[in-house]
Amino acid sequence: MNNNCFIFRSLQEKDFEKFHCWMNDAEFLSFVIYTNNPDKNISNVTSETISRKLFENYQKLHNYAVDIKGHGFIGMVGIKNMDKKNGDIYIFIGEKKLWGKGWGTKITKEFLNYCFENLKLNVIKCSVFGYNIRAIKMYEKLGFRQCGETIQAIWFDNKYWSMIYMELSKNFR
Repeated sequence: MNNNCFIFRSLQEKDFEKFHCWMNDAEFLSFVIYTNNPDKNISNVTSETISRKLFENYQKLHNYAVDIKGHGFIGMVGIKNMDKKNGDIYIFIGEKKLWGKGWGTKITKEFLNYCFENLKLNVIKCSVFGYNIRAIKMYEKLGFRQCGETIQAIWFDNKYWSMIYMELSKNFR
């Protein structure tokens, strides 16, 4: 998949070093991996072996590396739990210097178009950590609405947070 500013491509072995680096950044991890156990520290979970397993899982169908012209591999987007009409998307931008610059919105919007038009999905869902306000606002901007919540699902920053569930129907975007 191609856009004038970025491309979606398969994850390649050359991406592992950068991926592993992101998986060892505590701030980045706070947005992609969680624990519900106050005694566990998420920054201790990503040895090279664990990073390798995650990387190999991301190499599967409908998971894409995102390259931005001038920056190279900057993150990933994908869909999981897909059946004939529904799926759960995710996006992460590992390059922190690009956070808050609108790339997540642009990339997600393009990926949603791909999911609705090419994969013929009807409803796309996502889950967001309750403290990730930037992601919640991005999804709302793209037309997602909150459809559920699991309270006290995540332990972060010395307190419990909710897991927010959102969805977007092809007919309501």
